[in-house]
Amino acid sequence: EVTELISAFGSVIEVDEEYLHQVTAITGSGPAFLYHVFEQYVKAGTSLGLEKKQVEESIKNLIIGTSKMIERSDLSMEQLRKNITSKGGTTQAGLDTLSQYDLVSIFEDCLNAAVDRSIELSNVEDQ
Repeated sequence: EVTELISAFGSVIEVDEEYLHQVTAITGSGPAFLYHVFEQYVKAGTSLGLEKKQVEESIKNLIIGTSKMIERSDLSMEQLRKNITSKGGTTQAGLDTLSQYDLVSIFEDCLNAAVDRSIELSNVEDQ
């Protein structure tokens, strides 16, 4: 019954109870983390000379379209990215620059901080 109720809001992924803090970090806090990334994308876009409103609207549509592609496709996000990246093109140039940064570590640190805080909060509630 609980699964049916929750599935009304999206897909249900069952995990062992020991991983609830990780799930909280990834999905519970995840929207705020992604909003923060999108905010930075807007700032970078406006630094190119476009008006903030134009950049926000473009990025909003980008997010919606990308989300629909992920939802409709059985392909991995990696494969979807590869499918739209032309060798030597503008996308590849941007990805080459992104690859100079350790984005995985940044996100790992972010998620680990959220997991740690979730554990702290649960320990307070248990007392």
